Amino acid sequence: METPPHRRRRPATLETPMPFTREEYYNDVCSYAADLRARCRKGEIRSTDALREDVEEMVDGSCWIIYTARALAVLGFTRNEDAAEDAIGWEGLCEGAGSFDELVTRKAYYAMLADVEAEIPSDDFDAENPSTWTVHERDPEDPGFSTCGEDADEVPVAADREAVTCPACLRYRARREAADASA
Repeated sequence: METPPHRRRRPATLETPMPFTREEYYNDVCSYAADLRARCRKGEIRSTDALREDVEEMVDGSCWIIYTARALAVLGFTRNEDAAEDAIGWEGLCEGAGSFDELVTRKAYYAMLADVEAEIPSDDFDAENPSTWTVHERDPEDPGFSTCGEDADEVPVAADREAVTCPACLRYRARREAADASA
């Protein structure tokens, strides 16, 4: 019995377009890095060890790593194709890999990890330097929160008003002071 046409698999060829693009991949890499930088500025990540752990979790859960087809695409898009060998060596890479898919996924994981970490450095924050974190102002009407709505127990809150660096808190303060002045 012949396989119906709608059930036949078409073989992949060099002419078959890749369903993922380098632009999509690097948009995700940059998005992950921006999220991590923002969390460092807020004071949610307070050490380089915590930053590394969060990067690893974020990359490990990425669709670019979970799905083998995307992991294979990562190896074509990355600027860090040798990151796995540099991190754990060939023996570590191959040890326990039961399939080609698993090997591709491991290589893609370390490559994406290196890509995200390359995007994280920034002159405006340091995960271990509290002076570079975004500092919020405690809401005078609800001390459990900052004026921009962040949970005051979760973010750095300034002891004096000159130390506030959160743009939303500063805007709120300016509006409040303008309203008080006009009243």
